[in-house]
Amino acid sequence: MRKLLFISLLFMAASCSRKLVPQAPQVIIKDSVVVRTETRYHSDTIHLPGDTLQIITQVPCPDAVFDKTIKKGRTTLSANMFKGVLTINCHEDSLQAVIDSLMEVTHFQEDWHNKETIVTQTVTVTKPKVPKWCWWLMGLNVLYIGIRVLIWKYSMPFKL
Repeated sequence: MRKLLFISLLFMAASCSRKLVPQAPQVIIKDSVVVRTETRYHSDTIHLPGDTLQIITQVPCPDAVFDKTIKKGRTTLSANMFKGVLTINCHEDSLQAVIDSLMEVTHFQEDWHNKETIVTQTVTVTKPKVPKWCWWLMGLNVLYIGIRVLIWKYSMPFKL
């Protein structure tokens, strides 16, 4: 009987263990975040290099003579024929231009903390609950011990 009582007390103690409740975290609220855009205009110089193309070929008319030059924009085309040799030159001048309105946009993110608020979240803590079978077992043990005390005190002839 003592073994049964010891085992029941062991079960009761094991089922009533307390659980650790984590502490409520604190939340910090930031009021505002500002994104600032900065636009700057500046001038820049662009240089495009020129190019020259030359074609030389033989023509079967050695007595023909021809010389013509045409200029349009920054390109010059010249064709020459002398002693049966045809020479065509195409020359493109280099270009250097200034561009005034190049736009450069930069985004900056700035944090503005007008006010910091600390919010504490409440956590409900549940009390440890003793299972019903422990209460019933404890009641049966108290009843058994009470009957044993009555039998011993009044020395009844029968034993339980």
